[in-house]
Amino acid sequence: MAKSATKDDIRNLGEDADDLVAAEEFLALDAPPGPRSKPIVEATVVYLGGHPHYSCSMRGRIFEERAEQEDGTVTVKKSVADAGFTKYVFETHDRLGRLERRRVMPARAPVGARGRPYAVVQHPDHIMRFDEGIRYREDGRIERFLVLFTGAERDRSKRLMDEYAARVRRYRQREQEELEDTTAGSSVRAV
Repeated sequence: MAKSATKDDIRNLGEDADDLVAAEEFLALDAPPGPRSKPIVEATVVYLGGHPHYSCSMRGRIFEERAEQEDGTVTVKKSVADAGFTKYVFETHDRLGRLERRRVMPARAPVGARGRPYAVVQHPDHIMRFDEGIRYREDGRIERFLVLFTGAERDRSKRLMDEYAARVRRYRQREQEELEDTTAGSSVRAV
């Protein structure tokens, strides 16, 4: 198996080294964000709609591998997978109509979120989708959500999520431009 070249190896090539390094960085930006490059962050997603039994499913899961060490401690390794589905339930009442207090935001929450149902979300694609809102094709309505980063890792989680969202947007924009370039030269229209 061949050893991959590092930036230092490329710089030692001579006058074309800057072009090669720039091309290498450009190719890295063009790659679609795969499961290994997705950060696992924890966000609280608050449902701002009015349906008392709202739930939704999204493609992708967070897998947890638990391993017990010799000293009895348990380590958890989390990974993002695009396979499978995750269901988010934003119910405020149980089947008998009683208020589910453990599923609603407490009084110390931000003003717009108090008393609203919430779910803890770790998958970055799901966080992005909740942040954008979920549009329904049947009637065009949009369900709105409030994404909150809380806890000790709040600033780090927000920064990682912003970087990931920017990378995904760049990739989607590049894909869209390539599609437009491809369809502009052909007689077939994009749907």
